[in-house]
Amino acid sequence: MAQLPQKIYKENLPKPDEFSPIPEGNYNVIVSKTEYTTKESGRESIDLSLKVLDGPYANRYLNLSIVMALPPGEDEEANKRKETCLNISQKTLHQLLSFSGLSAIEDTDELLNRTFTVKVGITPARDGYDARNDVKRIMEYKGDVAPVSASRPQVSTTSYSQGPAPSQKSQIKPATNPWANVAQPGADKPARSW
Repeated sequence: MAQLPQKIYKENLPKPDEFSPIPEGNYNVIVSKTEYTTKESGRESIDLSLKVLDGPYANRYLNLSIVMALPPGEDEEANKRKETCLNISQKTLHQLLSFSGLSAIEDTDELLNRTFTVKVGITPARDGYDARNDVKRIMEYKGDVAPVSASRPQVSTTSYSQGPAPSQKSQIKPATNPWANVAQPGADKPARSW
C-alpha cells in the first residue's frame, strides 16, 4: 500500500467518458506492450498494444491480436473459417515484421518500441458489444500522416485534492514468452503448423 501525498475526492474527479473508438484513418503508432497468450480454448496469439503517437488522438491505444494457432473446428465449414483467420494473421505478421525492420523474431519483446503507420477501421456495435477499432493494415511509418479532424475534449485543470467535506470519504483502488518454433529455411525439423 502506498500513502498518497493528499486525499483525493471522487466528487472532484471528472466523470469518465463513454468509450468511443477513434475515427477511421491512418495513425502513427508505437508498440508499447507485447504478449503471447494461450486461451483455454487453445487459441494462441501475439497481442500488441499500440499507442497513437500524434494528432488529436495521441496517447490513445489500439489493440492488435495476431492469431498463431486455433484448435480444430467442429466441421469442415468451421475449419475453413479458421484457416482464413490464420491466413489473414500470417499476412498481418508479415506486414508487421516488414515495416518493423525485422526478418524474424524469437520473442515478442523484439517488437517493443517499433513504429509504423496503421490503417484503422471501426467494427460496429453488435451482440451486446460496443463498437471497436480494428487495425486493418500495417504500413511503413509515415511521420507526416494528416491528423484526423475531430474535436478533442478539453482537459480540466481542477484540483482533485480539495474535498467537499472531511466527513465524506473516498477510496481510490489501483486499478513474454518466446513464441516461434518455426524452422529455419533448410533446417531438418518441420515448421510449426498454424
